[in-house]
Amino acid sequence: MKTETPSESRALPVAAHTPGPWTESSDGKIPVAIANLERKVGIAIVESGLGHGPVDFREVAANARLIAAAPELLVLLQDVGQWLEAGLSRGQISRGTANRDGDLVSQIRSVIAKARQS
Repeated sequence: MKTETPSESRALPVAAHTPGPWTESSDGKIPVAIANLERKVGIAIVESGLGHGPVDFREVAANARLIAAAPELLVLLQDVGQWLEAGLSRGQISRGTANRDGDLVSQIRSVIAKARQS
């Protein structure tokens, strides 16, 4: 039986979203585009303000960077969740440590499920 290496466990199962890496791209103006440049696929256009006052380009650019990081954040969260569950099951991590902010394993699973909804 083959055991997965950490790098193999990082691979996301086939998902409904466009795989990463995603990149934010801007010419210093709004809107900011997010795309997977390798696949030449647009992901999103990030804007702000919606006509309710001045638009802060720094906020729009920060939102775009956060969105662009989403695929990598999801993979890392999956890795952390697997590591945490393995550590708990082997007794290497105490339940008290893992649950100091609530049930951390459940919170991780919930966020991953939210990201995978289609």
